[in-house]
Amino acid sequence: MSTVHICIVTGQPLANLLPILQLRPTAVVLLVSERMHDEVEPFQRLLQGLDWQPRVKAVNGLPDAGVAGIRAWGERVLLEELAEEFDNAEFLLNATGGNKLMVMALAEVFRELGEQLVYCDTTHGALEYLGPDSDTTALHADLLDIDSYLKANRITLRSSKSDDEDWQERAGRRKSFTKWLANKVDKLQPILGMLNKVCHQAGDSNGLLQQPRQQLQRIPRAEFVALLKQAAELGLIEWDDASPEQIEFCDQDALDYLHGGWLEEWAYWTARDAGARDVRLGCQFTDDGQRKRDVRNEMDVLVCHNNRLLLIECKTGNLRKYGSDSEVIYKLNSIAARTGGLFGEAWLLAAQHLDRERNGRSVSASGRALASNITPFDGERLKEFSAQLRVWLAAGTAINNRS
Repeated sequence: MSTVHICIVTGQPLANLLPILQLRPTAVVLLVSERMHDEVEPFQRLLQGLDWQPRVKAVNGLPDAGVAGIRAWGERVLLEELAEEFDNAEFLLNATGGNKLMVMALAEVFRELGEQLVYCDTTHGALEYLGPDSDTTALHADLLDIDSYLKANRITLRSSKSDDEDWQERAGRRKSFTKWLANKVDKLQPILGMLNKVCHQAGDSNGLLQQPRQQLQRIPRAEFVALLKQAAELGLIEWDDASPEQIEFCDQDALDYLHGGWLEEWAYWTARDAGARDVRLGCQFTDDGQRKRDVRNEMDVLVCHNNRLLLIECKTGNLRKYGSDSEVIYKLNSIAARTGGLFGEAWLLAAQHLDRERNGRSVSASGRALASNITPFDGERLKEFSAQLRVWLAAGTAINNRS
């Protein structure tokens, strides 16, 4: 018997999409109110691109107020239109989308006709069946990857640096050094400032390598020597004890890595090693609603796991280097809100401390981030990232223990 999923089109499509991906119905009928008119076409395209190619039908005119009117409309559509068009099919109403009045009125119609309803409980990872055969089924954890998650939110992933095989080889070769830098970040605080400075001097305004040979502010000691030796052994710089204050960047990749790319790679490897389903680094994506503009947004690391998305921005310099604290946080919050959708979360990794004294008063960039629904990990707290990531992989959110 063929199965027909009936969904109320909403501005948050994932709650409608997840049951469809799991149950793979023969056809999907989209009930569209006037308010959701602009949302239906992108969702139709998404469904038509699924690998089993279900038939997709949109029915316009769903009232968004008045229980009696919604009920009468539902009876007419189900009894007169859909029952005839999908003869002998089994209908299933997804009761997750739409406003409460819509769901209540349509649920009454379905119950009276002996048809099944399903509610997608994303908080507990379950499909709840409401009807003659009430039951609970676990929601599959691998229904979405990064591409499909973004596409469901009308975002197209254009490229990611980590998809490149050459990059994978280089990043794998320096993985141990990457972890060493992250583990030593509290001791390397003053050194990272000097390193960022010479990296900035070596590149032009776009970060392209122009002056590879640079002079350090002072002769390196202790941990700085250890850092430079490892970088030289990996072919990132030319450096030796004879002229310890002189370094030369070997190529663009080396400059990018030492100028902050190492923190992005650490976040990437940490997520990969923790077993995250899909991890990408250096992502560029566009808004499907603004195709003609072709504006490319970027995110350092994206992680998709348990049908949720984690957006990670990484900064090794003081946030003022990238603009004001507010600008950096606002930009991340805006991209996360548009890209992350209903089940997205944003984290900010900073090698240096976010909070500081300015003009005799305390400036709390970490507090500003938290107020913008961004979880910060800065300075020595960067070491908490791995444990918090494992919590997110298991529960879909981080435990925020910053007072």
